[in-house]
Amino acid sequence: MLFLGHLGIGYKLSAPFNKGLNLWWLFLGMLLPDLIDKPLYYAVLLLSGRGHTGIISCTHVFGHTGLLLLFLVALAFVFRSKPLAAVVLGMVTHLLIDNLYEHFFYPGASSSFLALVFPLKGWRFADMPFESPREHLASAAFNPYVVAGEIAGAFLLLWDFVIKKKLERKRRLRHH
Repeated sequence: MLFLGHLGIGYKLSAPFNKGLNLWWLFLGMLLPDLIDKPLYYAVLLLSGRGHTGIISCTHVFGHTGLLLLFLVALAFVFRSKPLAAVVLGMVTHLLIDNLYEHFFYPGASSSFLALVFPLKGWRFADMPFESPREHLASAAFNPYVVAGEIAGAFLLLWDFVIKKKLERKRRLRHH
């Protein structure tokens, strides 16, 4: 899943729990694993000049781990931080979406799960077949599940932030 899928679907998944949380922090959490891991993988790939670069072997590494999630949960709890709680909730939706997506559409794939349980299944992550961000994006652009997720995410965002607001505004005007 890419940008809009994580935001739109993640927002819907978090709705029962996100009352009183700042949406910008929530949205940051929904993107945080990819904001950490994708640049990390491609920077290591660029600097090394080769694929599969040791422990940084795919775009689901440290940012997609349960360890990072638990660390952020502990920080949010210790500091009683609503912004960190929002980031944690957003990150939970990201990891859930990635793991469900992989489970249902790519059974047997392990990049999301290996990252989530790292290092319980060993000190490695999955191997990434992509040699460049362009190749990765091209693959996603022609993947019907990714495209469907992006369309669904865009629709959910549009519905919640545009259409729903217009309907609420009309309803308020009728009652005044």
